[in-house]
Amino acid sequence: MSERIEGGSALRSIGRPGRGDPGPAAPGLAVRQMLEAAELLFEVDGVALALLAERERFHWSTGSSPVAAGLEEAAALLSEGPCEEALGTGAAQQVAAGTAQGRWPELAVALEGAGVGALLCVPVSAAGEAAGEAAGEAVGALLLVSTAPRRWAQPELRRIRAYAGAVGAMLGVEVAAKRSEHLTRQLQRALEHRVLVEQAKGVIMAREGLDATTAFHCIRSQARARRVRAVDVAVELLSQTGSTIE
Repeated sequence: MSERIEGGSALRSIGRPGRGDPGPAAPGLAVRQMLEAAELLFEVDGVALALLAERERFHWSTGSSPVAAGLEEAAALLSEGPCEEALGTGAAQQVAAGTAQGRWPELAVALEGAGVGALLCVPVSAAGEAAGEAAGEAVGALLLVSTAPRRWAQPELRRIRAYAGAVGAMLGVEVAAKRSEHLTRQLQRALEHRVLVEQAKGVIMAREGLDATTAFHCIRSQARARRVRAVDVAVELLSQTGSTIE
């Protein structure tokens, strides 16, 4: 019996973002292109990426196809069925619409309604430097969909698993880029705040005849007393004196 994996844990698990870091987002262009390529490489009628953080949403290569639309409605059933089984066991799960009644009867009905003959769920794990402590941890599943009955043989399963690994690596790269962008914005804000504080220090130095260190202590003391940030005190002071805030 597989361990139940709660749906709120990833894509956040890649890189372990902390408070204020960007949350999960839709895969970028590179991952979407990989989904489109997989559809051609493995000769299937649809390819989707199901992320744990978005249990009821798939990212499709087939866009508006009837199969994609039908399975979107069955997203929760897939997440709690073969996708969860694949993530919990680490093994690919093959589901034939005609033989799914025993394990997932509701899903079997949904597959038949969507015109699906067979589907394959393969775990996608975090990979690469961006994964950090989460390396090897499943963050979602790659779904291959066939409208005709089909069973994937072992040689092809190995190729698909390798491809799923590449998708995981690209996800890691995309998340690392987003975290880098977030850090850049943080550093830019810090620099802007520093400039404002320096301007306010100059105003105090000129007005009070103080040195730079004492002027900064004045700003910091006001900030502590009022329980606001030093930059807030600086902005207020510059506004009161009519100084230019750059």
